[in-house]
Amino acid sequence: MKYKYVITIISIYLLFCSCRKEHGFIVDNENEKPIKNVLVIDSDNKSNYLYTNNKGEFEFAECGDLIISKTGFKTDTLKKHDCIRKPHCFDGRGFYMLKHLKKK
Repeated sequence: MKYKYVITIISIYLLFCSCRKEHGFIVDNENEKPIKNVLVIDSDNKSNYLYTNNKGEFEFAECGDLIISKTGFKTDTLKKHDCIRKPHCFDGRGFYMLKHLKKK
């Protein structure tokens, strides 16, 4: 009987953890406003990509490091910080995107 209880608890835990998504948002470094239509690419699987919404938000079911790119801004890589201690590394974090320097 106690094994059924343990299996049920483990199953619920795994279901909850596997359904959780990686998410975050991207803002302009200068004015701290959200940036929409930023291309966000999973570096582990280049066919896994999306564009940020009007609030600068992105969300993946599972991903590696993320490459962010948008015309007028510097392309950058978002590393999965603290993945050893925290399985959902991008969980709600904001990331700044720098504009390209204008040439004189």
